[in-house]
Amino acid sequence: MSSWILQKFKTRHGLVEKGAEGVLQRYDGQPYDSNRFELVEDAWEHDHCVLCGQMLMENTSDNAIDAGYTDG
Repeated sequence: MSSWILQKFKTRHGLVEKGAEGVLQRYDGQPYDSNRFELVEDAWEHDHCVLCGQMLMENTSDNAIDAGYTDG
């Protein structure tokens, strides 16, 4: 069972596959293959609230809010 908590979104590091465009996954300290992925600072720029689906961003816009329910 997941534990959902209401928290402000904060931009995080992300893993990008070398030779590809876009961030593939949020980096939370997990091991990764440095031959395949590049760790990019502040690449994870948004997420989505698991309850309502609203976009979460550190710097809010018309389509985003700065806090929501996430698993971390």
